[in-house]
Formats: sequence, structure tokens, C-alpha cells
Amino acid sequence: MPANRNALESAQQHRAARQRASLSRMRWLATALFCAMLLLFILSLKFEKSMPSLRWVRAFAEAAVVGAAADWYAVVALFRRPFGLPLPHTAILPGRKDAIAEGMAELVGQNFLTSENIGRQLGQQNSAAALGRWLAENRNHAALAQAFCELLPGMLAAVEDEQVHRLLERILMSQLARFDPLAVVTRFFEHLIDHDREQLLLENALAAIRSGIFADRGLIRENFAQSARFIPALVD
Repeated sequence: MPANRNALESAQQHRAARQRASLSRMRWLATALFCAMLLLFILSLKFEKSMPSLRWVRAFAEAAVVGAAADWYAVVALFRRPFGLPLPHTAILPGRKDAIAEGMAELVGQNFLTSENIGRQLGQQNSAAALGRWLAENRNHAALAQAFCELLPGMLAAVEDEQVHRLLERILMSQLARFDPLAVVTRFFEHLIDHDREQLLLENALAAIRSGIFADRGLIRENFAQSARFIPALVD
């Protein structure tokens, strides 16, 4: 376990170092492009009078410089004050993070996490079928059974016998008190009669009785002969 943890921490540090290096390269590239456009703007502005066609180059470089500066200012103003200057409407997120979080929570709660939306999403999901498909795979139900077998002894060892007895007594006695065997048998036979299955049940029952009798006919004859000694063996 320590070896795995160290390997995971090393991989995370390596990934973080690569991300910092990539960010540094992008910042240097953006700064170089900005300086190139600024230099192009200055040169085209200086030689525009002698070469009027450079006004198109100056317009292009000017748009690039202004756009880059505006984008930089907009992004930096969200998180901090540019160059440390107390400019208005800067460092927006650090100063208003609580209000922004409350607004986002209210937006999500009123538009997404409503009872109608949650009920609609849950209605589209068939959790029982998904669980059945998951358990149908051998490796899944084997892993679940193994985990349950490993967990059960510890759970039973952590619970005192008296607590288990009280729990079982409370659960089983309450269930047995509500159990009506006559109603269950009645519903069972009503179901058989409604579906015309009573004849099949009778035939299966008679076949089972016949098999049982023939399987133990030697023992039956012996017991009958001992109980009825004055009856001829032919009758037995």
C-alpha cells in the first residue's frame, strides 16, 4: 500500500509539473506574439507616410494589439488587480465569491434540482434492470458475495448477542404477528382456479405421493404386517 501511494503521488507531481511547463510555454508564446504585433504596429506607423500601403498592416497590427490587451485585462481582472492597481471592477471573483456561489446555487436549485426535473430523470432510469444486468455477470456477483462474506463476520463480532436477539425478536415477531397463513393458502388456490391449474396441481401431488409410497413400500409392508398380525400377508 505505501508503495502504491508513493507511485500515485509521484505520478500526480509529474503531471502537475508538465501542466506548469505547458502553461509557461503558452504564456511566453502569447507574450512573444503580443510584442511582435506591437513592434509591427510601431514600424508600420512610422513608415506609413512613405509607404501608404502599410496602413493595412498598421490596422491589422493595431487590432491584434488592442484585442490581446483587452483579453488579457478581462481575464486578469476576474482574479486579481492588474499590476496591483486598485482599478474599479477588478479582482471580481475573490471579492464576490460568496455572492457568486449563492447565485449559482440559487440558479441550479430553481432551474435544475427541482422535484419535477429529478422525478423526470428518475422515471427514465430503470435501476432494477441495471442492477440485474450488473449482477448477471459472474465476476460482479462473485465479488459481491465475497465482499459480503468478508464483512459479515466482523459485523457479527462487533454486535453483542443480546442486541442481535432483541433485533431479531422485534423484526420476526412483528412480521409473524401480521402473517396470515390461511389468507396465503386461499389466495394460492384462487390463483390456481382462476388459471385452470388445479387439475395439474392435483396430478403432480398424486404423482409425488405415488412415488413416495413406491419408494418406501418395503417399509410400509413391514410396519403394516407388524401392526396387523392376524391379517393374511396377501392383504398386506
